Amino acid sequence: MNDVIEHIPKEKIVPILKLVHSRLCSGGTLIVKTPNMDNPFCMYTRYHDFTHEIGFNGNSLVQVLKMAGFDKISI
Repeated sequence: MNDVIEHIPKEKIVPILKLVHSRLCSGGTLIVKTPNMDNPFCMYTRYHDFTHEIGFNGNSLVQVLKMAGFDKISI
């Protein structure tokens, strides 16, 4: 997911990640790239693109990944 997750409506993020998790092969890897809202310069990125639905930092990204069933998470 290269700059994708921040464009998904909030209520659909966990269901989509659950679907991705269920479709990964055993030992498979999901890579998520998104602007890091802990970086003060990302506030521009967050609101510069009207299609951004939500912003993530490391903690919130880990939270949604855990909710979707991922357990080996590296940020």
